[in-house]
Amino acid sequence: MEKRIRKPRHSLTVRQVDALKAPGKYYDGHGLMLRINASGSKQ
Repeated sequence: MEKRIRKPRHSLTVRQVDALKAPGKYYDGHGLMLRINASGSKQ
C-alpha cells in the first residue's frame, strides 16, 4: 500500500515569499517558518 505525501494546507509559494515585504513571521502550517527582519532580510 502506497503512502500519499500530504501537501501542507497553507504552504508558502515562491511568489508569496517574493511578494512579502512586511517584517514578521509567516508559517506554512507544517512546521516551516519564514522570518522577515526589519532590514528586509528573509530567513
